Amino acid sequence: DTTGKEIIPPIYDYISRIGTNLERRVRQGQKWGAKDKSGVVIVPIQYDEISTFYNNSYKVRMGKKYGLIYPDLKLVPELKYDHFEEFEDEEGFFFFG
Repeated sequence: DTTGKEIIPPIYDYISRIGTNLERRVRQGQKWGAKDKSGVVIVPIQYDEISTFYNNSYKVRMGKKYGLIYPDLKLVPELKYDHFEEFEDEEGFFFFG
């Protein structure tokens, strides 16, 4: 941080911003996860792919299957979707997999 305090230790191969609340996507070896702005793991570093999704959730992939993780609710998804997207029309958001 700006005071010199280490927030995320240098044990990751890659770190980038993800989401809108200063979360960080981290990669260790070939696996991805996410940490919050204070460095706490909010998505375990075990997925092949991670990206932000609707309503502060994360779309994750392990192997060929996708699922959603909601860090605030501590829900771990069943990774059962071959494909997962969102779209919006005049009636709201819809998800399909």
